[in-house]
Amino acid sequence: MQYYRADHPEAVRQKNIMNSDFIVRAANVEDASAVARVHVDAWRRTYRTLIPKDILDNLSYEQRSSFWQTQLSGLDIPACIFIAEDPQYGLVGFASGGRNRDEPEEFEGELYAIYLREHYQRRGIGWSLFYHVAGHLRTHGINSLIVWVLKENPFRLFYESLGGVQISQRGIRMGNADLPEAAYGWKDLSQFKG
Repeated sequence: MQYYRADHPEAVRQKNIMNSDFIVRAANVEDASAVARVHVDAWRRTYRTLIPKDILDNLSYEQRSSFWQTQLSGLDIPACIFIAEDPQYGLVGFASGGRNRDEPEEFEGELYAIYLREHYQRRGIGWSLFYHVAGHLRTHGINSLIVWVLKENPFRLFYESLGGVQISQRGIRMGNADLPEAAYGWKDLSQFKG
């Protein structure tokens, strides 16, 4: 799939190709185990050549499930977690966001995570999840957004396709490796209605 700027006609068309059989809804605590499975599997697949192997080997569904149970049982508004479900196969992706936890401070909101099962990528689901998070944040008075992504992550082009502009970079320590991260930002979320 070719990526386009958010206002390009082809980007608008691609955004609308999501199969109507998929449902996007707010997550609840009962979704924690399924979110954990998608999270761990996506990390192992996406980051296998980017971050130290021992970090990936030490990931567990149980630990991530506990993390997501805590997150889902104590969300402080405007924090949100949305999931995408296939009625036949269950949870296939999720996205979470809330207030910006870091820098640059001029961005009010932050996309914390967005992950999909491999076979559900490039079908419009990521677009829909992003739009839901951005739309939710807008309804709570947050009008700008940032996301940090490993600079070598090939999926960073997804953020460019949504109109994100690379605005900063930094290093992050993971295990025994120093890895470069890039920040993508949206100064105006008005185009995302959720």
